Amino acid sequence: MAAARHIPRTEAVWPITFLYNGTTLTVSTPAIIIAPGDEVNFANSQSSTAAITITFAANPPGVINPPGPALFSNITGLQPGATDGQTTSPNVNGSVNYKVTAGGQTFGPYAIQAGTGPLYVTISASDSTPDPVLVPVGGTLEMYSTDGNTYGPLTWSPSNPFTTPAPGLTQVNPGKANNLAYTDTPKLSVPYTYNFPVNSPREGLGTGTIKVK
Repeated sequence: MAAARHIPRTEAVWPITFLYNGTTLTVSTPAIIIAPGDEVNFANSQSSTAAITITFAANPPGVINPPGPALFSNITGLQPGATDGQTTSPNVNGSVNYKVTAGGQTFGPYAIQAGTGPLYVTISASDSTPDPVLVPVGGTLEMYSTDGNTYGPLTWSPSNPFTTPAPGLTQVNPGKANNLAYTDTPKLSVPYTYNFPVNSPREGLGTGTIKVK
C-alpha cells in the first residue's frame, strides 16, 4: 500500500481593513487567530480621511521587541488606499494587542493570535489596574506576577471566561514558568472584569478588564 502523499500547507493571507471617517474607526476584523507563517495585510481604506499608525504592544509586557517575540513591526503613516503586508514567522506561536492612531485619536486594543499564543497579562501590587486587553474567541491568555507575589483567588464578573484547563484561571503566580495558558470559553459578548487582592503597599483590590471578540 502506497504511503499517503504529503501536501505542503499553503500559508494564508488575512486582510484587515481600517476605515477612519474623521470621528470613528471601523476595523474589519478586530480580533483574529491565524497560523504561524501566515501573512496579514493591514490596509487603510481608500475612503479613510487620514493616515493611520498601528502600534503593537510588547508580549510579554515590559519586554523590548526585539529581542522579545515580536509578531509584527509598527506601521507609521499608512496613507488611505495603502497596504502594509507582514508575514509571521513559521516557527513562532504568539499573540499581540495593538492600537491604531488616526486624526489625533487612538483606538483599540485589537488582537491577533498566531498559533497557540498566548497573550500575556502581568499584574503586581504597584500595577493594580492593568491595561484592558482583547483576546480572540477561542484564544489563549496567561497571567503572571512580576513582583514575586502570588495573587488569588481571582474573582470574575460576570463569569470566568478562562476555564480550560480546569479549574480555570483563578490564581496568578510569579513568572511565566509557574503559570498556565488558558483558553477562553466566553458565554457573553461583554467585557469580563477580574479582581485580585493587593496586599501591599496599598491594600484593596486590583481590577483588570479582558474583552473577547
